[in-house]
Amino acid sequence: MTSSDTDSPAAPASTSSPTTNAPMYKLTDVVTEGGFKLKINSIQLPWNPPAGSQFTPAPTRAWLLMDFQVTNVGGQPSMFDTIGAFDLRDNTNASHLTSVVSGDTLPAAKKFEDQEVAPGATVGGEVVFDVPVNGAPFRLIYSGNMWHASQTPPVISLSK
Repeated sequence: MTSSDTDSPAAPASTSSPTTNAPMYKLTDVVTEGGFKLKINSIQLPWNPPAGSQFTPAPTRAWLLMDFQVTNVGGQPSMFDTIGAFDLRDNTNASHLTSVVSGDTLPAAKKFEDQEVAPGATVGGEVVFDVPVNGAPFRLIYSGNMWHASQTPPVISLSK
């Protein structure tokens, strides 16, 4: 499945991921896990903060901006927490969580704030990851609500 708005899980792009036995999905797939359906709208790497920002990436680092939306597919309100939901991995399998410092450079209207999501509701925004300049290809281990995630959460290749 690609970026269509259906509730069924996406078909994996390949049979397994390099980090787990979970299926590997494409960037354009809509993936359901831990009570939430995830659609990645876009990835921007490198992403540079607006002019005049007090924060910038370190010389050996880059910022990866991810614009996404999630839909609560469960029957009860559920918390969506980006640090629990997103584990970005680089080519050495090092883990990178969402970055508070670089995220503070996002416009308030775009910055995703962790929140409780009503059943059937869709919320979205942007998060930033601080990653090594030479860390590509990147992949996202997606848990949705970590308290409801499977033992082998899906992995999404962030390569186009």
